[in-house]
Amino acid sequence: MQLMYKVCDPLHGYIYFDEDEQKVIEHPYFQRLRFIQQLGFVQYAYPGAVSNRFLHSLGVCHLAGRAFDSIFSNSKAKLPLSDGKKKQFRKVLKLAALLHDIGHGPLSHTTEFLMPSLKKLNLKKFLEKDRPARHEDYTLKFIMDSELRQIIQSTGLEPLWLARLLHPNLTGAEDFFREGDLDFLPILRQIISSDLDVDRMDYIHRDSYYCGVNYGRVDSNWLLTHFTFHQVEDKIYLALNREALWTAESFLLGRHHMHLTVYFHHKPVVYEKMLFNYREYEKEPWTLPCEVEPFSRFIDSSLFEKLKSSEGNEWAARILNKKPYHRVYEISYFSPDSNRMTDEEEQIKVFEKEFSAEGAPFISANSSDHSLQPILGRVQKDRVFVKGWRPDKGKTLFEEQAIFKLQNRQIHRIYVDPDYKELAQRIIQTL
Repeated sequence: MQLMYKVCDPLHGYIYFDEDEQKVIEHPYFQRLRFIQQLGFVQYAYPGAVSNRFLHSLGVCHLAGRAFDSIFSNSKAKLPLSDGKKKQFRKVLKLAALLHDIGHGPLSHTTEFLMPSLKKLNLKKFLEKDRPARHEDYTLKFIMDSELRQIIQSTGLEPLWLARLLHPNLTGAEDFFREGDLDFLPILRQIISSDLDVDRMDYIHRDSYYCGVNYGRVDSNWLLTHFTFHQVEDKIYLALNREALWTAESFLLGRHHMHLTVYFHHKPVVYEKMLFNYREYEKEPWTLPCEVEPFSRFIDSSLFEKLKSSEGNEWAARILNKKPYHRVYEISYFSPDSNRMTDEEEQIKVFEKEFSAEGAPFISANSSDHSLQPILGRVQKDRVFVKGWRPDKGKTLFEEQAIFKLQNRQIHRIYVDPDYKELAQRIIQTL
């Protein structure tokens, strides 16, 4: 198929998309991602952090194609996969990667709490349990219950094939992902979502680039060229050749540091907390639209217009006028996986109790509760393997990397109303 669409990306240089991918890219639902900030309020700390979900999605699609080719075309050990099936898998993977973030609301992860209950999305056919909806659920709705469904079908693919790669709780289409006695669903999903996926590979590098920091600038080329596979019973999993293990460690450490210094920077976090309070104190609490068409029109500017229309809401005024609560206390500590509070956590409770007693309005924020907290090595059913001199004896990346233990590091901050800043500081100094 002739390549029709070319983009010059700041990270990847010229990247290309075929005619079917172009159909998706040019649809208004996908173009909407141009108006969704990748990093929410982070630009209040890093003014250059103004990239969008549109460019990120193009980058993930590009990297997914490269990852696939490294595993299925360039691996020394060839997988028993027909050319026809290989083309189908590659096409499904790239389109799924292209659409993986289409369900994001304004300011990306920042407004996830504004999403309605899952039952209101009318996805009972696919997801029976009710809970607060997430952006992955909206992505499912775009793929299975919008105009994009017909566009996907016009490319010769079934929307459910894409959805199976993007949503962890779906079932169905198992036969499509099998070739002979082997199940390729795990590895295709892991390319998009795992501890070494192309989604993180793009956004960590892209976010560090636009923020002007160096934590996420990892040699993704070296990682991609060392992607391979590992078989466990009848399932094929993502694996990494041991030669690239230390690059993977740098990638994981970079993600950890990006969370501490960028995603959980004290300035954007207080705005996120104030936005949450804004909705809680609205006279008529609201959620993002449930149907695709109105949701697709609700972009970043729509959120700020909503804030402007909220007369009398202190939190809306603070966000719009950039009058945030001030940080008066911050501590970093390691919290073991137990029910016992650490000394640091007990001290924080003492401060908060005293602030309440003195009538000082405050906001608390803990990095473990943040939407972009990196949860590493937890999804053992979709584990990534490391291949060494004995390829049949692959260990998991979780087993190989002690760096996963860093996720026990936590940052806790307390912010107060600026009028009570001196009082809060006296309390902290005297307790």
